[in-house]
Amino acid sequence: MTRRLLSIAGLAFVLSPVATPAFGQTSSHYRGAARNSSMPHSPATLEWSVFARSDSQTTGWLAIGPPLKGSGVTAAFKQGGDSVVLVTGSSSGDTIVWVSPTSGGSLAGDYRIIGGQFAGETGEWSLRADPVAPTSLRVLAAGLFGAIVVALIYRLARALTPRFWRWRLASPVTTKDMKVGNLDSISGWLAFLVFGNVAVGIYLLATIGENVKTLGDTWMLAAMIPGFRAVLFIETGVHFLQLAGILVGLVLILRASPTAPTYWLIYYAVMIVYVFYDVGAVPGFQTRLEAALGTSLEPEDVSGTASAKSQNLRLAFNAAIWSWYWLRSHRVRVRFAPRNSEVTVNAPIIGEPSGA
Repeated sequence: MTRRLLSIAGLAFVLSPVATPAFGQTSSHYRGAARNSSMPHSPATLEWSVFARSDSQTTGWLAIGPPLKGSGVTAAFKQGGDSVVLVTGSSSGDTIVWVSPTSGGSLAGDYRIIGGQFAGETGEWSLRADPVAPTSLRVLAAGLFGAIVVALIYRLARALTPRFWRWRLASPVTTKDMKVGNLDSISGWLAFLVFGNVAVGIYLLATIGENVKTLGDTWMLAAMIPGFRAVLFIETGVHFLQLAGILVGLVLILRASPTAPTYWLIYYAVMIVYVFYDVGAVPGFQTRLEAALGTSLEPEDVSGTASAKSQNLRLAFNAAIWSWYWLRSHRVRVRFAPRNSEVTVNAPIIGEPSGA
């Protein structure tokens, strides 16, 4: 959903022909205040989150707190010697110019609304660099989130394993010229499951850099919408969760662990919950993002969102299908049943003539 949203930075304004040299600020986050000339005793908070830089401008989201309005995408330029000009195009239609005579770690000066319903209003403002956690720390936190969830899945699976096998081995069965030895190997649909998850794991490794980027510049872009950063964090955390989860699950399969069925069932249930969460969040955030920008998303952004949604739905479908396999497969019953259980050649082999 979020990986292509950085292209929205192209909506930055082409403004002020005298603002030519690059704006050289290094910080990605600023906090401060603004005072309207008509309400000098009621300051409003300012928060500028930078999400894109180029040779000619720095672009970010300027959030303006009450009692003032005018939050919007803001482009900053170095003008003349040390002066800095910020230009905000708010979603309400106002255009605000913020001028600072200096370009150090702190910015301050006067602002004027030059377009929109509040055109002509003026005031004072200030911003100072405000350190934020580095991207590496957010990535580490997402990785820990994924690892902790996998550990919880495993512990819950271990706890539920005895109950699962009491239910699974309760029904009597008959044999149809098939031997238990044929079902005790990794073949049939179980082999397909293993190879499929190996392929998914390789894909997740190959795309890990793309996901990590969402906790960088896109993290700052997410300041536009409350709750957007939580979605970014969970999406990246689930990426790590899948990597670790598949690895643990494959080890359990190779070791023929009795915990394997319950582990995979819980893992797939978590994936289905995540899919419904992410799919449900996409339309709401897309609408709110368009409202914040005051324009519709580009076709490629809409296409990327639709592609992510279809990917999620495929994930949920596969999780449901393979959950059914772990619940009903005779190979699962033979290969993973506890060694002290009575799974013999006379065990039931019904509904799986291919040995899968």
